[in-house]
Amino acid sequence: MSVFHRFARAARLLGAAGPFALAITLLSAGAASAADVTVAVPAAKGAKGSDVSVPIRVVGAPGVGALHVELVFDPAVLESKPASAGKLAKNALVDSNPSKGRLVMGLVSSDKIEGDGEILVAHFHVIGDKGQKTPLTLEKVQAWEGTLDRLDIRVTAQAGEFTVTAKSASFPWWIIAVAAALVLLLLLLLAKRRRKDEPTAPAAAVAVHSAVAPPAVVAPLVVGPLLAPSSLPPPAGAPPSTPPRPVSPPPSATPPPSPPKEFWFSVESSQSVQSSEGTMVATLAPGQWYLARRQEGLWTEVEHEGVVGWVATDQIRRSTTTA
Repeated sequence: MSVFHRFARAARLLGAAGPFALAITLLSAGAASAADVTVAVPAAKGAKGSDVSVPIRVVGAPGVGALHVELVFDPAVLESKPASAGKLAKNALVDSNPSKGRLVMGLVSSDKIEGDGEILVAHFHVIGDKGQKTPLTLEKVQAWEGTLDRLDIRVTAQAGEFTVTAKSASFPWWIIAVAAALVLLLLLLLAKRRRKDEPTAPAAAVAVHSAVAPPAVVAPLVVGPLLAPSSLPPPAGAPPSTPPRPVSPPPSATPPPSPPKEFWFSVESSQSVQSSEGTMVATLAPGQWYLARRQEGLWTEVEHEGVVGWVATDQIRRSTTTA
């Protein structure tokens, strides 16, 4: 029967015989070997209330097929839990018997465990107070080769120590969350204040604009080439000036009623008002409404500040609302 089949058969007896009895049942017939192995427990630590894992390490394993270990500790400091296989024996069968102050562990493998590394892992729950210590003592440690001869391996056991430490302060995530919320709130307040502080058009400017702008303005009438007011005198047949009649801009966007031929207009730039003799008698400024009495070809008769004169027709913007 091969070693693998012997181990498989022994695994079925594991629950009844216990870990230490399993190793003895499998390999007690073997003679002493010249091989040696060191089984050691390193120093470990953990905070009260935490669960910790303590590795059982081997140094110079010559092809271990079975191992029996009993780990002794202070029950006032640690509570034992079932053990598990280490990285060096990941394919091994492991059984354990946790009890108060002692953890009995047994391992059987069809593979030859060789080299250095973790062969078993003991698990504990820390119940001691900060500063308490307990030795981790190895007792009744036995090892056998994983060969048909099942030879005993001489074992050197090295104990360790466990120390209870203070609880590690958990990272204050709640402080970060509160800080992030405050930063977001501050950004929202700044954005709201910025919108509130944005300049708006003064009410007076809006009133002037509504008073000056006509309800509807058409493009300026362009008749013939662009002529400056002084480049062409008023027509010779233009009627003489009549006594001045004061005219003021309309109080609202809608011009007041007037005779049918009269209309309101504005200028985009300063324009000169000329008399029938060709002399400048007034100046029209942009942004105001002026009353035109009539239009004669290239010239339009205008009444402004009590003076009647003529302005070039192609320099005015006529309102669609009749005067």
